[in-house]
Amino acid sequence: MKKIFLIGALLASAITYADELTPLMPADPIAYNKLRDFLINDDKKVFLDQGKSIIIGSNMVGPVTPAELYKDYERNELAANKIYKGKTVRLIGTAEEIGEDALGKPYI
Repeated sequence: MKKIFLIGALLASAITYADELTPLMPADPIAYNKLRDFLINDDKKVFLDQGKSIIIGSNMVGPVTPAELYKDYERNELAANKIYKGKTVRLIGTAEEIGEDALGKPYI
């Protein structure tokens, strides 16, 4: 009974404060929805492919910032290639824009 009460209280508070979350919505909801759909579809594909993801793969490097990646290549391209080439690189940072290209594909 306590669990049901707790779930009800959480739902009620979420509904109460939903209007305050509106500023957190992206400026371009269409691009956001396409990106969300892409990530969801990738998640489904990962499940069907026994865990091989473009987001979290077995051949992943990082996280690194774009500036760190650039510096590594600027310092020594051959050494950076040994670290990054042929691998999925996990970048961290703040996205300045989410949109879609001329073909309608989402980008960050």
